[in-house]
Amino acid sequence: MAEKVDVAHNKEPVHEVLGKPHQFADVGKQAKDLLYKGFSSGHMLMMSCLMPGGAMLSSTATMLDGIIVGNMSASFKSAGVQTDLSGGTLNQITASSTYEELAPGLKIALTTALPGAESIGKAQVQYQLNNAAFDATMIGLKTTPSLQLSANLGSERLSLGGSALYNSETKEVSALSTGLGYLRPDMSASFFYDPFKDNSMDAYFTRQISPRATFGGHLHFEIEKQLTSATFGGSMIIDPQSTIKAKWDNQGTLGALFEHQPNPFVTCGVSVAVDTTNLRKQPSVGFSFSVIGSVA
Repeated sequence: MAEKVDVAHNKEPVHEVLGKPHQFADVGKQAKDLLYKGFSSGHMLMMSCLMPGGAMLSSTATMLDGIIVGNMSASFKSAGVQTDLSGGTLNQITASSTYEELAPGLKIALTTALPGAESIGKAQVQYQLNNAAFDATMIGLKTTPSLQLSANLGSERLSLGGSALYNSETKEVSALSTGLGYLRPDMSASFFYDPFKDNSMDAYFTRQISPRATFGGHLHFEIEKQLTSATFGGSMIIDPQSTIKAKWDNQGTLGALFEHQPNPFVTCGVSVAVDTTNLRKQPSVGFSFSVIGSVA
């Protein structure tokens, strides 16, 4: 718990109540969303309809590299259970149920697929305390599933955690990551070390430089290969309905994203990526459009 003292008015210390720590998977989310969310070279069209009772029906079509993938989904909540169903052109049906009201801070989610439950089916348990957040996920509905465990200790502002993936079939830890996160309303910073994935280190940061503008970066260093990559970018709120983002990496790729939301039910976006090392190369352009309707 942090403590503030008003020296000028000689008041008693004011205690600032800090929130609970995020799940470890959400550490650094602010920078990841700023630098990577929304940037796409594909085209996406999504139409959703809000039905009576709160059910949501959605249809999505995505085109990437000339291949079109369609998906239809339904989402509804009843008696504290969130249920999601989806199916598409990949001939796979998935279903998930999320329980959030069994106990304070406890969340249980079950996901299955047909076909593919033995490889992508999941059973997940999340538990959040005042100073800790835990996640246990069983991946693969079979006798030898993979088990992913994560823990994050601290507060909403400062936390330390880690994640490990254990393969019960090979009896080996196949992935491991540790990380430190710092979060304030106007800035964030996080650092990760992964001894399995190229023995690498990642650092993310964001900084709000004005009420409308935010700047951020991502540094990736592979220790054994002595390779470093960097991505820097920012976002600017043009008006209450429009936002523009831009980013650049040390490979010479310059990206830009324009998002416009004329009303709460319609969102459209245009993203462009240019290889500045080869200006003769055709830029990559992506479009997205989503609309939400309702049935009385």
